[in-house]
Amino acid sequence: MKRRRFEVLLVGPALLVVFVWMRLSVAIALPPPQIEFIEPFLTKQVLVHFNTEPNRAYVLQYTSSFKITNGVVSATWSNLYSVPSFPFEGHYIVPDWRTNAQRFYRLVANP
Repeated sequence: MKRRRFEVLLVGPALLVVFVWMRLSVAIALPPPQIEFIEPFLTKQVLVHFNTEPNRAYVLQYTSSFKITNGVVSATWSNLYSVPSFPFEGHYIVPDWRTNAQRFYRLVANP
């Protein structure tokens, strides 16, 4: 939404100066969600660490494989853990079981 404010100033006997200020609402780009690190835990688990920004919901997802079709990479992602939106920052440590298959993780944020 644009807001305009007009001010009229008299400078000198016959000089009229009009100033126009436009106030624009600017969307601030939030940093992309990022997994901080993944570490082994006990014998059959890993711990996935990530930080959260205020007022954003997050979903930690995993997949075991990628498919390439006509040069386009795709995957079927499964939800591992969901974080609701809170008015403060947070740090999460999510355990996951080690499997015989490889696993890939991603963190998705919803503003």
